[in-house]
Amino acid sequence: MLQVKVSENYCYLELPDQGRQIVKCYKINGMPYTFDELPEFMQQDEEIILDAETSSEYTMEDLFKYSCYLCEEECHPLMWDLEGYVINFEEVPDA
Repeated sequence: MLQVKVSENYCYLELPDQGRQIVKCYKINGMPYTFDELPEFMQQDEEIILDAETSSEYTMEDLFKYSCYLCEEECHPLMWDLEGYVINFEEVPDA
């Protein structure tokens, strides 16, 4: 397995029963695999809004498909111990 990098940014995610919201999205080599919901006051922050508006937008189905793919490849950072493969492993969120 090649070494990979985890990154994070703010993006819009269509959440069931909640609609389109800004979330903190975690990615492995650019592929989203999980997210953290943000409190309302953070969703009103201009810098966070700008980051979300310049990032890709996702649905829960998108994240499900990406997560399934990563699981099939045994590369999902929350499912397998990838400490030796993720360059910045300290950036992986807790499960």
